[in-house]
Amino acid sequence: MLNMYFCKILILFSSMIQKIYQNKSLLGFIIALFFTALSLWIYLAFIEQDNYFLLDNPTEETVKVTLNKKEYILASYQSVAVSDLKEVNAIELWKKNELFSKDTFHFSKKIKRGVINPTHSTYVVYSNFYGISVNKDSLLKAHSYQLDSTTYVGKIRTHNSVFINDFYLNLDQNFPKILKKSDKISEIRKIFRKNQFIDFYNENFK
Repeated sequence: MLNMYFCKILILFSSMIQKIYQNKSLLGFIIALFFTALSLWIYLAFIEQDNYFLLDNPTEETVKVTLNKKEYILASYQSVAVSDLKEVNAIELWKKNELFSKDTFHFSKKIKRGVINPTHSTYVVYSNFYGISVNKDSLLKAHSYQLDSTTYVGKIRTHNSVFINDFYLNLDQNFPKILKKSDKISEIRKIFRKNQFIDFYNENFK
């Protein structure tokens, strides 16, 4: 009995496949649907990134940070995800149990990601380019930036403000190895701690 049902299903499936091959418009639609689904999967798996905010300590000493009256102890080079940011946020930086600095920064719900920089350290935002027709070398050489008396090639900007959100990829996220094929140039910006950027640059461009 089971063999009979299996044979009927197999015959029905074969018939459907034959009709699809005979109907070129339907076949084209199914192929287009498949590649659309594949592109969506690639985007979700490799390109789309989670949105969150990092409170970061890029220094070599442990610090205490009070953000909207909530206390955080950050070890050297530690970051923690924070939420419930307000329209106006109050932040204090403590070193060795002494108040070192006080700041405020504004926040909007339209902002999807950011780095909170209580130490006013230098961060680097670096742009990577994607696209079928992209001549990456020429795009990189079209820009340069001097950091600590060293010239770096590429589209680079630095920030030391208490709140930074001029990027897409956060400190703990990497550039995607692949991107949806397109003739249009795509620019993706990633934020680095300064020493993290120097290491990244030396590994990839020297």
